[in-house]
Amino acid sequence: MGITLANIPQKFFDVLTEKIVITIVFLSMYPEFSRLQREVADSFLTTTVQGKASRVVLRPDGTHYIDSQTRPVHMIDFPKRPREFALKIHETRPTDPPSPYFVNFRNLPPEMLVQFGRLLEESPISFHVPDVCTGIPKAGVDIAKAYSLASGVPYLDIYSKEEHTDGTRRIIGREGTPDGNQKKLLIIDDLITRAGTKLEAIQVAREQGFNVTGVAVILDREQGGQEELTSFGVWLSTVFSIRSLLEYYCDTRQISQYRFDKIRRYLAAQE
Repeated sequence: MGITLANIPQKFFDVLTEKIVITIVFLSMYPEFSRLQREVADSFLTTTVQGKASRVVLRPDGTHYIDSQTRPVHMIDFPKRPREFALKIHETRPTDPPSPYFVNFRNLPPEMLVQFGRLLEESPISFHVPDVCTGIPKAGVDIAKAYSLASGVPYLDIYSKEEHTDGTRRIIGREGTPDGNQKKLLIIDDLITRAGTKLEAIQVAREQGFNVTGVAVILDREQGGQEELTSFGVWLSTVFSIRSLLEYYCDTRQISQYRFDKIRRYLAAQE
């Protein structure tokens, strides 16, 4: 017997209708998200990579240390252990509340890097097209190279990262980098929380003779980084803000309302 409309259970139509309604509501609420942005945003919660999940451990004497565990994580993930997740800021401010979400844009599969390059290429990178681009090590390097391939803007490797015995790091100029000769430079990184590392990179690039036209990131965690860059006279371009991304996940039922509210309270406390 062939399949007819009469043979199809009503539940199928109910589920289909619900999905259509959700899609229509989403498109009306997120017209600023391109199709590629939606595809990549969905992938953040399902793509598994190797990541270093860190937490702050406080000793009885009041001192602290950062406990890091390398394990499979999603590109955007949520805590599995107490006091996850520690950020760079916890190196100097260990009593700050841990982040209730984790972002890992490192060790990415090649197809995700290609999508990142396309996202940056289609975003309003700057009021002036850069002459060259570079990436902040380590995560920003592969993303900047992907942007270079997508846009045709040449990539230059101008940075090194200096590692200290206490676990802190700073950006320094790569030895042998030729003079920038005031070329317009776009600096690319994976995300921004505070602007400390970006300001280090900007200062190094300027000392090398480049005219830094802006900084571009995939994700703005909205914890003051954009404002710090603005006060430094540098324009920031972002593909996603964490609030718009989480609102999308909540509205499309990819995260719970409880988790969304918890992260929103955390972000409000950082302002």
